[in-house]
Amino acid sequence: MDELAEAEVALGADEPSIASAWLDRALKACRSDPERRLAVLRRRAEVACDEAADDDLADLSSAARRTGQVLDEPGATDEDAERHAFLLLLSGSTGRGRKATRGDPLIAAALAYAARPTDRSLRALTDVAGSDPVRLERAARLVVQRQRHPGAPLATSWLRALDRPPWDRTVARAVRVLGEGLRIAGQRAEAEESDRRWEQEVLGALPAGDERARIATNRALGRLAPADALPGRLERLRRSEERYGASSPLLEPALWALSSDARHAGHHEVAVGALRRLERVLAGRGRAALQDRRVVLGDLRRSLQQLGHFDEAQAAIEALEQVLPKLGQPVPAWLARADLARAMGDLEGCVRNHRRELERCEAGVPPTFGPDGSTTQVVRAWTAQAVALRDRARGSDQPGGDDLDGAVAAGGDPRPGEE
Repeated sequence: MDELAEAEVALGADEPSIASAWLDRALKACRSDPERRLAVLRRRAEVACDEAADDDLADLSSAARRTGQVLDEPGATDEDAERHAFLLLLSGSTGRGRKATRGDPLIAAALAYAARPTDRSLRALTDVAGSDPVRLERAARLVVQRQRHPGAPLATSWLRALDRPPWDRTVARAVRVLGEGLRIAGQRAEAEESDRRWEQEVLGALPAGDERARIATNRALGRLAPADALPGRLERLRRSEERYGASSPLLEPALWALSSDARHAGHHEVAVGALRRLERVLAGRGRAALQDRRVVLGDLRRSLQQLGHFDEAQAAIEALEQVLPKLGQPVPAWLARADLARAMGDLEGCVRNHRRELERCEAGVPPTFGPDGSTTQVVRAWTAQAVALRDRARGSDQPGGDDLDGAVAAGGDPRPGEE
């Protein structure tokens, strides 16, 4: 077999690094054959695009260099240019990506989404992606990488658009992106169910007794528990830091992914470190990052609570209360304060803060707020649960969950907005 054929065998065995080595050898062997050189460069670019880890900026930049080499050849096509522009965009080089594109509408929509990841720009990106598998893959990978919106709908559409055998590596990649998109949305149960369903279909289609293929497919599916994924996340973050600096905004996707896996794996020390750095990076983006800062400060407070660092959790709440008014949201953050009080064992404080939030909801504007508002009903149920928890701890037989009138004022407690 020649080098290209050896590379395909290595890819079939889920050994992309070996495949890349064969492709490098093939490139050296065809210096005097322009047509074959273009074919080898294009295959190297395709493998680089497929195998790049979307939370590893150094890896993405290396892949972008490989896709860019194809454009130096006389026979380069618009498809080669769009692949290069997409990888530049994923690696954070949006300016170069804009220059590299040749008018592809998907790349234009992706650039608009990367610049301003709003609901409107997401709809435009989804519309342009349509039902084309290549466009859906690029749209899904970008949305999941940026972690501003759930990427699961796009990833699901990508899976459905694929017309390939179920054990194909592209399907495995789509499953991995789908799982990541569900986890970003907080749907961990759905993510695990998605992985299990597709794993059964993919593994069930493999030849009986082919253990190597089974292991390779499991790796391609990305079946790693959050704790198992942490070493790789940390290593990719370290490499990105070396390339771009520890405070670069380009580190955002890697920090989001690291903090999420660390929290779900119970490694809250790692999560706190990632979230603190992420909050500092976001603070440098000003008003454009306020919503993201709100999410980060909430996650930071919860991880600090898990570690028993209650003073630092209180400081995170106070930082959150500096952000909320800029988003048009009320302060104090009574529910966050209630959750912290419960974690500290202050069940009376937990009830008191829930009641403060309930009063604020009841005084709000229907239909969301007001006495019968949907949010008010949820907060009322939470308040009743907090009261029941406190009463059980006291050993009281009295429910106390409906006696809400005047509860906040008792004992001279501050009213909402007075702190």
